[in-house]
Amino acid sequence: MDIAIEESEQLEEDIKVSWFEVFRQKWYAIFGALFLLLIIFTAIFAPHLTHYDPQRLDISTRLQGPSTSHFFGTDDFGRDIFSRVIYGTRISILVGGAVMFFTSLAGVVLGILAGYYKFLDNVLMRIMDGFMALPGMVLAIALMAVLGPSVSNVIIAISFIFMPRTARLIRGVVLVGVEMAYVQAARALGARDLRIVIKHILPNCIPSLIVQSTFIFAYSILTEASLSFLGCGVSPEIPSWGNIINSGRLFMREAFWMTLFPGLAIVLTCLALNLLGDGLRDALDPRMREVL
Repeated sequence: MDIAIEESEQLEEDIKVSWFEVFRQKWYAIFGALFLLLIIFTAIFAPHLTHYDPQRLDISTRLQGPSTSHFFGTDDFGRDIFSRVIYGTRISILVGGAVMFFTSLAGVVLGILAGYYKFLDNVLMRIMDGFMALPGMVLAIALMAVLGPSVSNVIIAISFIFMPRTARLIRGVVLVGVEMAYVQAARALGARDLRIVIKHILPNCIPSLIVQSTFIFAYSILTEASLSFLGCGVSPEIPSWGNIINSGRLFMREAFWMTLFPGLAIVLTCLALNLLGDGLRDALDPRMREVL
């Protein structure tokens, strides 16, 4: 009997694959992670990657195409598009990262409260349903109209869009977790609610939260660009991808590079984040792991 148990345990160890090993086998996830690191590197070292001031006006060089002196060309005010795209990376990373953090924090707190305490479930989830009933972009525009254009207000507005989705996701995980035998045993032994939540409930929420956060990061960048394009995002003088596209929409025929390069930056960044999220989902979900 002991030999059979040992063989069974050895077999389980042989087929058990860590999430990192699975993640390494996903080429698209590696691409997403490397490209995200490149974007973060670009945001941090933006002043060292270009010698042009993104706000410097030079009418004598307006609407010049891509060249060795201006890699992405210039806009209608003679500003270097490459430097503006590089500096716009900072806004996108700041907004995406901040929204991801605040959304995850609020979503975890509200989701755990709703899933663990039944008397709060109906109240909190009806409030979340109220936010989700409104189209996300319409809600963001309404909040920006009240708050005014600034980076901090963009973060607040976008956080209100994605916070209910994270809260409902965490609530679902908690509802499953509270019914597990080890949680019931901890309650029977007199463990406090805070200890049960931190030790048994919260760890089960981490994998789902990580995957959700990558998608929120991508959608936050896209939403910020959309708000800036519509003129209700960050201030027009601040270089952001949405503002650059907005300024180039009137010159799409004679100066297509004004919208092409910031648009590519948005597409590639969101694609990399979605690929990273897919890879993390496959690696962190035991049901989707491939047995080596």
